[in-house]
Amino acid sequence: MEVVISGCLGKCGFRPFYGKNEKNKALEAMKKMNISDLASMCYRELSGGQRQRVLLARSLCAAGKILFLDEPVAGLDPDSSSEFYGVIKELNDSGVTVIMISHDTGEALKYSSRVLELGKGNKNA
Repeated sequence: MEVVISGCLGKCGFRPFYGKNEKNKALEAMKKMNISDLASMCYRELSGGQRQRVLLARSLCAAGKILFLDEPVAGLDPDSSSEFYGVIKELNDSGVTVIMISHDTGEALKYSSRVLELGKGNKNA
């Protein structure tokens, strides 16, 4: 919970505490990421996939309607990666714009609505 709610820090201004709105936003983000049951756990004790979900929930608290993700499934096993892409797709379908950098072209093509591929072509040009 502490990691997720820290995404609201930029919106607190000079207040030294989190208000009801920030707590509700963090709880909503955790529910959206299906990690509500992890609220009292220590971040260090989570699996790689759980950590990625926590960080994505934190990003939702900070950003809201647009997310920029750089290799969000790096280090995850294939099953966790596929599941995580599904979560990102659900977020996108719910109105969150997701701009993602990925070298995993197969999965990116499977879950994306639009793809921009960079670096193809003549490398000598």
